[in-house]
Amino acid sequence: MQFPATSTVRVLGTMLLTHEYDHKDICVMGYPQEVANNSRQFTLKTTDQKNIQVVLSQPIAEHLEGMVQVRGKFDGQRIQAQSYNKLLPELAGDFDDNTYNEAVKILRSNE
Repeated sequence: MQFPATSTVRVLGTMLLTHEYDHKDICVMGYPQEVANNSRQFTLKTTDQKNIQVVLSQPIAEHLEGMVQVRGKFDGQRIQAQSYNKLLPELAGDFDDNTYNEAVKILRSNE
């Protein structure tokens, strides 16, 4: 079994803005807001209500709405996304942002 050379750190928007996770592989949950005209960028409102720019290598080929998980590298200003996944509406409907935020804080405090 092969393991990735680097691990992905689950973070909140507030954590990204402290620059502690600059140039690291991160995973963040949130809600897509404005998609750029080129369909390669969008604003993600994180579960802790921070707006973070996401840049994709390929244009978005679908309508983004609801909750998404973005994985990529944070460069200090934006996420250079490697992937994003939309959560199914039936799963996202019961998602509690506050509980999720607290769980991520606990995970990070145990590092």
